[in-house]
Amino acid sequence: MFPVFLALGFQHHPTSALPESPRLPNRKIIHATNSFVSFANKAQERSQSAPDALKYACHNWVVHLSRAPHPWNDALHCMFQAFSNDHIISWLEMEWCLKGLRSCLVALSEGQKFVKSVV
Repeated sequence: MFPVFLALGFQHHPTSALPESPRLPNRKIIHATNSFVSFANKAQERSQSAPDALKYACHNWVVHLSRAPHPWNDALHCMFQAFSNDHIISWLEMEWCLKGLRSCLVALSEGQKFVKSVV
């Protein structure tokens, strides 16, 4: 599940000892939180209903990329650029929903190391 706390705004916690009236949540924050939860639920549903081949590719792209011939040819370099420019957010959404944040961070770190070694 996506971290819902990211949708919440900064809350001021006074350090004064004087009593203060309780602050009601801002309607914009409530709306943003509800929208975010709705988005996260839909993302989770999309990820779970994706074809198995897409789930596999999403989780294992770094492994397959590391097995590409060295040095990269122009076609492979262009495909990787297109993926990183146009599809990385979709990948992040799916991988996060399927395997969690740690998996995303590991894949991005490994991918970055590999790309630096071949480019």
